[in-house]
Amino acid sequence: MADLTLLAMPKAEFNDWVGEACKLYREGDLLALSQLPLAHSSLVEPCFLKGESISGGVRGQALQAVLHWAVDKLRPAGLPSWTASRWRHYNILFYFYLNEMRIAELADNMAIAEQTFYQLRPRAIAALGGVLREELVAPQHTTELKNYALADRYASHPPAEQLILRLATIFQQPIAANLLYRLSAEAKIEPVQPHLQHLLNANLLVANEQGTEFLATPEIRPYLLTLLSPAERHTWHGAAGEYYETQRDYLEAARHFRLAMTYSTAANVLIQHYREIIDALNIEELRQLLVEFRAAELADSNLWAELKIVDGQVAIYLEDVDTALARYGEALSAPDRRIKALAYCHRAEAFKLKNIDEALAHYHYGIKLLEELNTADPLLVKTLIELAWIFIQDRQDFPKAAATLQRAEELINLHDRGAWSDLHKAWGELCYRQAKLSEAIDHLLQSWLAANEVQDVDRMIKTAHNLGQFYVEAKQYEHGLNYLAQSQQLATQAGNRTAEAACHKGMGGCYFWQAQYERAIEHYQTAYTIFQQTGNLVWQASTCYDLAEVHAKIGETHTAKVHFEEGVTLAKSLGYEELLQSFDELAHQHGELKPPTIELNERQNQALEFIKAKGKITNRDYRQLTGISQKQAVRDLHDLVDKGILSEIGSGRATGYVIK
Repeated sequence: MADLTLLAMPKAEFNDWVGEACKLYREGDLLALSQLPLAHSSLVEPCFLKGESISGGVRGQALQAVLHWAVDKLRPAGLPSWTASRWRHYNILFYFYLNEMRIAELADNMAIAEQTFYQLRPRAIAALGGVLREELVAPQHTTELKNYALADRYASHPPAEQLILRLATIFQQPIAANLLYRLSAEAKIEPVQPHLQHLLNANLLVANEQGTEFLATPEIRPYLLTLLSPAERHTWHGAAGEYYETQRDYLEAARHFRLAMTYSTAANVLIQHYREIIDALNIEELRQLLVEFRAAELADSNLWAELKIVDGQVAIYLEDVDTALARYGEALSAPDRRIKALAYCHRAEAFKLKNIDEALAHYHYGIKLLEELNTADPLLVKTLIELAWIFIQDRQDFPKAAATLQRAEELINLHDRGAWSDLHKAWGELCYRQAKLSEAIDHLLQSWLAANEVQDVDRMIKTAHNLGQFYVEAKQYEHGLNYLAQSQQLATQAGNRTAEAACHKGMGGCYFWQAQYERAIEHYQTAYTIFQQTGNLVWQASTCYDLAEVHAKIGETHTAKVHFEEGVTLAKSLGYEELLQSFDELAHQHGELKPPTIELNERQNQALEFIKAKGKITNRDYRQLTGISQKQAVRDLHDLVDKGILSEIGSGRATGYVIK
């Protein structure tokens, strides 16, 4: 409404209001300014912060920012001049109204008589009115107005409060009160509390209800970042990095160390703590931060290689094998031979997903490097165990697998319970594949105990799951359900949905073998839902088999067929031949799962081929194609309609047949 009123005014009246606003600006009377029509127009709206209470002082300050902006719009290009005529309007507005210069001093600087000043002032006000009126008619500078308001607000505070604001703005997330107080004290700001309260009242800082965390108002942060000096950035980001490291917020610590340009410190934090960062589900943020590093920033090429290994580990977590191979490849040139060996071993593990021969070559060279360095290195034991898994799962060379595991067992430190768990897990799998089920269970029990001792949740989840499966196969169903339930509970707590679903699938199988089919369906269905939600098509297809089997077993043919058809479709799309074979065997056991084969004679097959090529077939087409009588053609075509293969279209001589 104020806009309409202002624009309906004659220009002379509008300019009078502009002149009054300039006068009150010079006098610093914010409350009087806030009552002017201009202070209630759309011109001031960009100057307010989101959610703030619009008091008279805030509105008056906003109008000041608008006037400041409009005066600067009249500033001529080029070097300033006191005497050039094109600078007169700007000099009068800026120095008299904004800087409160006395008329005599200003006239003297401009080399004009005071009387001339009085003659020029209305013209300057009119020029200013033109700028404001144009913005009212067609707003184009809301961002500029916002920035002017922010700058004016910042400038209105004393140096100590400006410094606190700059300090707070280096933090993207709320800063703990004790850290803000500490950094303020180091910057020789005492006392801090009154300044904080003033900034809170001015809406330039926000705090939580308890007053334990502060944050620079997000709208002013981009402007404040432009004011930080290199020394301030280095000092404050460094202090923030140290603080967040003590709080175990390692991603934030590394980010601040990097902003402080202490790149090696930032890299070391990521190398030492990347697993904790991943566990905190900050994987994408970690990847983005790693991308920002450059080799030239790190004087130590070994440190660069270690950072590339971390980068590769992150890529593996995100199932980006090609990127992982590339990052590990960059680390192969590390001068330190152990780091080089580590890069080879990680690259071997990645190659297992693409090329087993490449994986073996990398493992063998990595092991050779480690054996030359120190046979007591835990990395050597870990690598031997990983190599054994290739011989167990991929090459199924059980003698080589046993020899490799025996070598690892000779070198293992008995107090390294994590490695001990991994070793016996591999022994358990080897024994299982050799049909030594009792020995496999014994090894997995050793693995389970060691994993519990070190409280490694990932190891506990996997080992308990395998133990459960082995016990089920040994028909020790109670033990099987016990371990599968423990694995499922751990997986749920850890947020590992794939493992959680795998356990439900295993429990479903356990109940199936005990002929408790309803309970089996309950667990299979839970597993299916999770696999579907997480997009795990391989496991989803496998669980479709389970559901088809159990529903067929209890005579629920329709539901069984639905799961059967979905599973077959998924298995075909995945190229999962082993599962397709299982579905085929299931169909032989339960013939109702596949539709009956429709027997067609040679003439009818010819008709179908004709329709596929031409789109439809008529009685005449069919007779010409096969050389049979009209009556026989009618019988053949109607038989295909009755079998649900063709549909009849048209009538009379235009009757045709198309594939249904």
